[in-house]
Amino acid sequence: MVIFPSRTNVSSCVSAQQRGSLFWKVTCASALAVTACLAPLPSALAASSVTCDTAYYSAHTLSALSAPDSGLPRSSAAFTSALASEDWLSVALLCPGRYSEGIVRSALSAVNSSSPASTPSAREIASTLTSSPDAEPFLLSPTLRALSLAEDRYRFAASVLATRDYSGPDYVSLLTDAELLSQTYAHLVTDSSTDTRQRIYDTTSLTNYSGKHSMTGITMPVYASIELDAALEELTAVDKDSSSQSSQTDAAMDQRARTVALSIRGHLLRALAAGAPRVAELYLN
Repeated sequence: MVIFPSRTNVSSCVSAQQRGSLFWKVTCASALAVTACLAPLPSALAASSVTCDTAYYSAHTLSALSAPDSGLPRSSAAFTSALASEDWLSVALLCPGRYSEGIVRSALSAVNSSSPASTPSAREIASTLTSSPDAEPFLLSPTLRALSLAEDRYRFAASVLATRDYSGPDYVSLLTDAELLSQTYAHLVTDSSTDTRQRIYDTTSLTNYSGKHSMTGITMPVYASIELDAALEELTAVDKDSSSQSSQTDAAMDQRARTVALSIRGHLLRALAAGAPRVAELYLN
């Protein structure tokens, strides 16, 4: 029989979660949801015992428990989804070849969670990535150039939609943030290669938008499509970079890698919120 911790034992419960215990994650998911005491979720990377294997197993198990047909109470399932989202993020950062899967499934778990997913602001991202100018590069220069180009394309798309899609979000704010991120990634490039950003791109796919995302053929609003474009382009770039999966213990490097992952996940979260289908397999083929 499982004995759920009381409200007074919530701190012990969260401490156990930080140690990476799947049993306690499942137990606390129910306990904390029932007591409505949803403590901030810890980063799985903060737990030294977390490995690719433990993160992947935990993420799969928690995702299964939070599925609609699992029988778990809705509040408990929502909290379990939040825990799964953190574990999938760890999968992206720790498991070679599973970066895209980890980010996509983290985003999908986050939209079903009991607490809003955290996405750093563009200023916070830029500050974290440039805070250690003499630090060892955490991504290869081709990857950084690709990320810079993806953000620049996103900036341009947002500027086009700002004059056409009046029912959409604050495009001016989005393009300002994208400009900062694009420049930040470009600044981090360490080789002398040419900047591939064009500043102005073909507008046909935006002005003649058919209602279907061009890369996947999935029906979605135009705003969701530009967020998904940015996310998929950036996932492809980082997937090719073996240094994105950190086996190092350097805390600053881990934090920078996590910040990039959260930024890419932010594009996915906005795409999902704007109407992109919530099916992982559509984005992982």
